[in-house]
Order: sequence, then structure tokens, then C-alpha cells
Amino acid sequence: MDAVSNGSILDLPERLDSSVARDLYTQIDAHKDKHLGVNGAAVTYIGGLCLQVLIAAKEEWARNEKSFSIQSASETLSTFLSTVGREDLLEAEAACP
Repeated sequence: MDAVSNGSILDLPERLDSSVARDLYTQIDAHKDKHLGVNGAAVTYIGGLCLQVLIAAKEEWARNEKSFSIQSASETLSTFLSTVGREDLLEAEAACP
């Protein structure tokens, strides 16, 4: 099941720096009882604090048996997550037949 089925989509801002970390946490936490996909298409920068928020959310959703993933990640976001070894935050691509 993908994060959108019976769940919510949250658009990430362009800059995920320390100034938005608290708001990011609050926005994500508001969806804690649902499957959640976060749209990362607009992201041009991500800092460590927001990365920690996303990692913590992924872990909490897993404990609650809900799906959490970043969907439509920008090239910047995809490259960053790959560099830090956290591709698991990205939505799994459908397998090709």
C-alpha cells in the first residue's frame, strides 16, 4: 500500500533548514494516525535537523504500522538522501514486469 491510500500528502517547503524544523515536525505529527506521503518535489536544500525529523517520522510510522515516504523527491533531495544512506525515506518504485 502506498502512503496515499487512506492517508495524506504533505508538501515540503523549498528549504528544509533549522528555521522550519519545528513547523515540519508539527505538520507531520498532525497526520500521525494516517499513512503519510510527503511531496519533496520543491526541495532545493535539506539540513541535518529536518533530516532527523523525517527519519524520526519514518520510524514512528513504522512502529504504528503506517506507511511514511517521500514522494516525487527533487533531484537535490534524492541525491542528498542517497549520499547520507537514507534512500529508505523515498517512496519505493514499482517493480517493472
